[in-house]
This record gives sequence, C-alpha cells and structure tokens, in this order.
Amino acid sequence: MNILVIRTHRFGDILQLTPMLRGLKEGYPESAVYFMVGKDFVPLLEGNPDADAIIPIPEKKYRYLLKDKPERYSRIFNELYDIVLELRKIKFDLIINRQYEWGAIFAYLIGADKILGGSYSPEKGFYFSDQPSKELFDLIRNKRKDNRMNLADWACRISGVPSGGYRQAYFYVTQWAREEAGRLLGDNEAAEGRSLVGVQMGAAKSFRQWGVNNFIQIVNWLINEKQKRVVLIGSEDERELFTRIEQALDEAKDNLISLIGKTSLKTTGAVLEKCEMLITGDTGPMHMAAAVGTPVLALFFGTAYPWETGPYGPGHFILYSDLPCAPCFDPAPCKQGHHCKKEIKPDVVIKAFEAAEAFWNNEPVHWEPGSNRAKLFVTAQGEEGEQILIPVDDEENFPKRSAQRIWRERHMSHPAPEVLLKKGDEVIRLFLSGEADQGFLSFALYLDYWLETKDVIMAEHPGMAEGFSELLKECLGAMQNKDLVSLIDAIEYGFKPLLERSLILSRNIRISGGDSQGFSAQELPR
Repeated sequence: MNILVIRTHRFGDILQLTPMLRGLKEGYPESAVYFMVGKDFVPLLEGNPDADAIIPIPEKKYRYLLKDKPERYSRIFNELYDIVLELRKIKFDLIINRQYEWGAIFAYLIGADKILGGSYSPEKGFYFSDQPSKELFDLIRNKRKDNRMNLADWACRISGVPSGGYRQAYFYVTQWAREEAGRLLGDNEAAEGRSLVGVQMGAAKSFRQWGVNNFIQIVNWLINEKQKRVVLIGSEDERELFTRIEQALDEAKDNLISLIGKTSLKTTGAVLEKCEMLITGDTGPMHMAAAVGTPVLALFFGTAYPWETGPYGPGHFILYSDLPCAPCFDPAPCKQGHHCKKEIKPDVVIKAFEAAEAFWNNEPVHWEPGSNRAKLFVTAQGEEGEQILIPVDDEENFPKRSAQRIWRERHMSHPAPEVLLKKGDEVIRLFLSGEADQGFLSFALYLDYWLETKDVIMAEHPGMAEGFSELLKECLGAMQNKDLVSLIDAIEYGFKPLLERSLILSRNIRISGGDSQGFSAQELPR
C-alpha cells in the first residue's frame, strides 16, 4: 500500500503529523509512506522511521515567484508538472492532504484511490470528502471553543488511524547534531551544578510574542534565584531581543547563552534535548521540544488555543489566558489592548514554573495563580488515547506522576536496523542517479546512524570493532576526496555485511530495505 502525506510548510504543523505517521505504520505495517514537504523542512522528517520517502518541493521559492515574478509562471508550471508525473507513477492508494486548498489540487492531479483531509475537483472546487475533516472545519470556523482535541489527534482521526496509544511526536536528533550542540553550549566554571533551561522569546507573528521585558524578569529569576543556565533559541530575526536581555542582566549574563540564529533544525533539536525544560509561546520549537522528550511550559494567549496546538505528549504545562474573547482569529485590531497578554504576568509564569518543576520531579504541586483568568493545565492521555488538558487545581484527575522520563528514554533509543539498510540503499540510488552532492549529504547522515548503532552491535561482536574503525577511516577519506565509488562499495561490501553478521539477524529479526519505488529526499526532478 502506497500512502502520500501532504504538508509543505509550518514547522510545528509538520511535527504534529508525526504521531499520525506512527499510527499509519502500525495500522498498515506493509505500507510505504511518502511525505511531501517544503525543501526547508526536510530535516524535520529525516531519520523518522515512519517516513519511507521524503518528497521535497521548493515551496518557499514558488510562493515568492508566484507573488513577484509572473514571468516565471511557465517555469513553475513545468516543474510542478514533472513532479506530478513522477508521483503518478507510484500509484498511490491513499493521499492524506493536510495542506488544504493548495494540497487538494496537488492530490487531485496526482490521484489516488482515496483522498482524505481536503479534496478538489473541477466541478466542486475545494471540498472535504471525509466526515472528520468536515467536523474540524466547522469547529474551527464556527465553534472553536468547543474543540477539545489536539490537531495531532485530529490528523489521526482524519487518516483513519486506530485510536488508542497516544503516540509521541517524533524528531530524530543526529549524533553529530548533539556534538555541535555541546560545542555551542560549552562548559565553564559558572555552569557547574546548573541545569539548562531553554527560552524561546519570539514567534512568527508579533501578537504572539509575550514581550522582551517580561522575559527579562523570567531569565533573571532563573539565573539568580533558581541557579539555572538559560539558552535563548530563535531565528536570526530575533537577535535584537537577545541584545536587550543581555544589557539588562549585567553580571547574570555569564549564565546566559544565545543561540539565536546559530542553529540548524537538527542542532536546535539537540540543544532542546539537553534542556530540562523549554519556556515558550505557541512556536515550532515548542513542538520540537515535545518531540525530543523535553518538558515544556507553554504560554498561550491571543490566537493560540491550547486544545488545538498545545505541546503533544504527557506532562507538559500550558499557561492559558482564558478570556471571553479568546481565542481570536485576528488580534491585530484588538479593542481590549491585548489584555490576554497582561493576564500572564511574570510572577504568574514563575509560579507555573515552580508547579511544573515540582511535577516533573514527582514532588507535590502547588498552584496559586493570583488571577482567575490565568489557567494552568497539564497534558495527559484521555480514555480513548487522545490528548486531554487537566487543570492543575483538579485534584481528582490530576496525574500522580510525570510520564516524561519514559517518553524521553523512548526517543533516545538507537535507530532501527531497517533504517540503516534503507538509508544505505537511498545513498546508493542518489549516487547512481547523478545526484552526487545530495548523495554525500545523505551519506553523512548514514554514518551518523551507524555511530549511534555501532555500540549495540559491537557489544555482541567485539571482534568487529577494528574492522568498523578501518571502514570509517576509509569513508572519511572518500568523503574528502568526493570518491562516490568507494562510498558505494563501503555500503555494499562493508556496512551491510557488518549488519548481516550482527546479533540482529542471528535473532531472526526481519530487516528489509523495502521495495518502494524509491523517492528519496533529493530524487525529484529539478
């Protein structure tokens, strides 16, 4: 069974679909799952064992050209036409479109036996063919406050994924990204005995930003009162925010680390993995932290609605400004002066942090907000496997202990052997199809998988260690010399035999590189 998922942009929305990918693999274990995504967001899915093939499109470039370069329309049309032709060859049984109108047209052109999530036809235009999508659309447009289901659970329901299980969002962190994160974070005398707290100050829209002066108070408190190190995470556009915080902190800035504009998606995930907690608004890094198993204290106000887009997974805390006008669709012309932000004062966030920290340490939780409008919730699993939000002051239903540690251990597990074989086959396909540059990039990730898995194999076969070390040296030399022939030989006659001799096959665990028609992240026509 061939399945195509379409979601090309928005950092957090893509990660919110990863529980659905896991459910598809559980429900259709023999399926090949393809994911169409914007080129800039490919790293969000690389290494995910539930995505058999990643289909990148330069959506950001297309949006720019369609807006400002009408003379390029014919070129865009030809490129998209070629992509559609290639995808039609796969003969999809199911397309799950989570891109709505734009994705619906793509789904219609590609074709499948069944299309869910958003459909299109020349006669009807854009429409929903499945009942869950109709219900979600009606809730969002007309009765948004009645919605009590996270979009991750809605995606599972729309795709027909069996309920139950409360599957974790997933983001694969490479070993090299972890090493880069360690280098960026560094160690010094001030770091001794201090754990790391991440802070994401910015947001894509200004009305979702809590305010730099508020964050200055929180960062100062974390460093001076809680004896933490604080790492600031964000894009290059937020660099000015760091400058203002640094100037305000004075001596405390020795325990402030700014990685704003300095990390790739993979490295950001590795940094978040090292944090004991992330304080953030409704942002992409919020979803990434949840996906790597790091607890989140999320601040929700304005357009942000915690039941829709809150961090997915058990044991996250959400501070919500629950006003009669919330959530709104467009807070720009707000007549209330964005009162929702004013309800979440720094002292309220400090109390929420103390409550969350106690919970994550399995200690008694105390919560006194000082405002009836500032509501604190913890995420948990409902009776049917869906995510629910439980008020912290609901003593009867409040979770007795945090499940975060279990989820974190699951995320830190080694890559599955089938991922290694599949990745090796992908690298070879790239080299043989003439995509040498992308092949070298893919091979670097392949080596990263091996570095994480080798200890498991070597523990059972210590005699293989020397052979692996020599093979690794040869590969590094071939990478420097751009010798793709040697790298292909290393995969076929070096790494694969190591797997075959390992304990994995001796226990008769089925490993297959798959027989899908093999779109890799870089195999689409240019």
